[in-house]
Amino acid sequence: MSFIKTNFYKSPDIPFHDKVAGGLALLVMIALLVYLAKRMLLFLRTQASSDTSAHLLVYSLALGAISKILDRFSSQMHELFNIAVPANARLAIVAMEESLELALPLLLILALLTYRRRLG
Repeated sequence: MSFIKTNFYKSPDIPFHDKVAGGLALLVMIALLVYLAKRMLLFLRTQASSDTSAHLLVYSLALGAISKILDRFSSQMHELFNIAVPANARLAIVAMEESLELALPLLLILALLTYRRRLG
C-alpha cells in the first residue's frame, strides 16, 4: 500500500508512526513540488523565448502528462462510463503510451545538454 493513497492513512493495520512518517514525507514532496514549479515558471518567464532547453522541458512535461492519461484511459473508460475499449484499440493506446514514456528520458537528456547558464 502506497503512502500517497488515502487508504494508507485510513487503514487500522498501519501503525501510527508509519502514518506520521508517510505524512511528513508527503508534505516534503508537496513542498518540493511547489518550489520546483515556482522556479520553473520563473525560468520559463525569463528565458523561454530563446532557450531550447526550456522548450524541451515543457515538451517533456506535456508528454509525461499525456502518457499518464493514456495509461489510465482504458480502465477509466470502463469504470466511469462503462465503455469497453476494444482489444486492438487498447493495444494501440499501450503502444502510444510506452512510446511517449521512452521519449521522455531522451527529451530530458537533450534539455540538460542544451542548457546554457547565463552569467551576469
